[in-house]
Amino acid sequence: MYSDNDRVNFLLIGISGFVTFYALAMFLRRRSDLTSLALVFFAGERTLRNYWWANYGYDWLHDLRATFELNYKLVWFFWMPSSTFMFIFFRAAFPRQMSRRFITLFGLCSGLPFLYVLFTPSKVHFELIKPLYTLMLPLVSLACIYVIYKALKAREEGAKWLLAGACFIVIGALFDVAYTYNIILTTYNNLTGVSIVAFLVCQSQIVSQRSSTAFRQAEHLSKELKNEVDRQTRDIRSILASCCG
Repeated sequence: MYSDNDRVNFLLIGISGFVTFYALAMFLRRRSDLTSLALVFFAGERTLRNYWWANYGYDWLHDLRATFELNYKLVWFFWMPSSTFMFIFFRAAFPRQMSRRFITLFGLCSGLPFLYVLFTPSKVHFELIKPLYTLMLPLVSLACIYVIYKALKAREEGAKWLLAGACFIVIGALFDVAYTYNIILTTYNNLTGVSIVAFLVCQSQIVSQRSSTAFRQAEHLSKELKNEVDRQTRDIRSILASCCG
C-alpha cells in the first residue's frame, strides 16, 4: 500500500518523464533545436532523481544495490550539479542573456563540492555542506530571476513562461529552507522536487512555443517561395508569348 508521499513522488516521476520524451520528440523533429536537447538532459536527470528519491535506490539495477550512505548522498546532494543542466537550457533558449562563462563557473562551484561529498563519509561533511547547499538554493533562484529580467526586457520569446517557472523555483527554495531549519513542519520533504517539476512543465511550453513559431515561419517562407516561383513562371510565359507572337 503506497503512502501519500509515494503517490506524490510517482506523480513527479511521471510528469518529468513525460517532459523528457516530449522534448526528445521535439528535438528529433528539428535537430537544430538545441533548446529541446538541453531540456532532454535536464528533464531526464530530474526523472532519475525523482525515481531515486521515491525508492532510495534500493531496487536500482536489481542486485546492484547501492549502500544507504550512497543513496542518501544522491538524494540530498545531487540537485546542485543538476542545476547546471538548467542553466545550459537557459543558454540554449536565451543565449544573449546567459553567459557561457557563468555556466562553467557554476558547474565548477557545484560539481566540486558534490564530488567531495560523494567520496567522503557523510559524518565528515554533512553538517557543513548540507546547510551550504540549502542556502545556495535562493542564490540559484536569484540567478534565474536575473536571466528572466534580461529576457523580459529584451522581449525574448518564452520569457513569460520562464518567469512563471522561476516563481515555482523561488517558492520551492523558500519552503525548502524553511523545512530544513524546522520553520515549517510537513510530512513531505521533497518540496524542491515539486517546484522543479512545475518549472519543467513551463520549460516544455517554451520548447513548444518556439517549435510552433519555427513551423509558422517555415510555412510562411514556403508560401512566399511558391508565390515567387509562380510569379516568375508567369513572367517567363509572358515573355515567351511575346516572342512567339
